[in-house]
Amino acid sequence: MTTLGTSFEPSPTSEKALLDVGSPRAPRLCDVLFFARVSDLAKTRSAKIEVEGGMTIAGFRALLIAHFPQLKPILPFCALAVDGMMASDTDKIGDIQTIAVLPPVSGG
Repeated sequence: MTTLGTSFEPSPTSEKALLDVGSPRAPRLCDVLFFARVSDLAKTRSAKIEVEGGMTIAGFRALLIAHFPQLKPILPFCALAVDGMMASDTDKIGDIQTIAVLPPVSGG
């Protein structure tokens, strides 16, 4: 697998990626990027995963755990960005290209 760019600049279709959930779509492959501790646990920085049209972010988290069971302890605390836009668990996935899995961070 190739390592994909790590820019979080929204693509021209970013808003559509979360909002355009019209009719059910055929499953498609999306690029998943893992960062820091998440990539250590997944033992990879990126993956391609088949995503069902209209799936929620919560459903995608469950799908990630099915593919990477070792992520189960940390995934509930991770943020997910869909094509550069932060997403909540209730958001439905539209026409996406990339989902980034960001580990929990703390600051001071």
